[in-house]
Amino acid sequence: MPIGVECDEGVPEIQIERRLCDRQAAQPEALLLGLRLTAEHADAALARAAAEVVAKLRGVLPKDLRALLDETALLAGPALSRPEDSVDLAELRRAIREQRKARIAYTNQTGASASRVIWPLALGFFQRSRLVVAWCEPRADFRSFRTDRIALWETLPVRLPRSRMALLREWRARERIAEPI
Repeated sequence: MPIGVECDEGVPEIQIERRLCDRQAAQPEALLLGLRLTAEHADAALARAAAEVVAKLRGVLPKDLRALLDETALLAGPALSRPEDSVDLAELRRAIREQRKARIAYTNQTGASASRVIWPLALGFFQRSRLVVAWCEPRADFRSFRTDRIALWETLPVRLPRSRMALLREWRARERIAEPI
């Protein structure tokens, strides 16, 4: 019989199977590993949110499933050395969620600086860098921008003229990147 984790109003309840056969044990392990990876590799605000979710899970799970979380051997390796982000990633994520354009000042790998208006579509977290996937207005094409090379980020009040998800699907198809789970 599944147990539910109560969420805020409007958010569906999360069901976790109580039987601890391999398949069901994998559900809370997958949650914990994802949260540990987020805490280790994402920005500070997401890391805090991941820790809060783990604390909430521990608070509502029955003893047997709580023990599974506390005793799991799945670890998230430490982030490799990467340059400090020069922009507030929480603000960047907000612009993505709200489908707003942004004006950036960017320095490329050769040191050349440019100011651009972009349509931020996604934020990628990698071991050595973080990338904003965006539609670049001056180039009229998709581009990726390392967050440590963005000197200025200004979220504009202008909404994207096309659906962010449609643009992201188009970018994935062009780059041959599979849809995420």
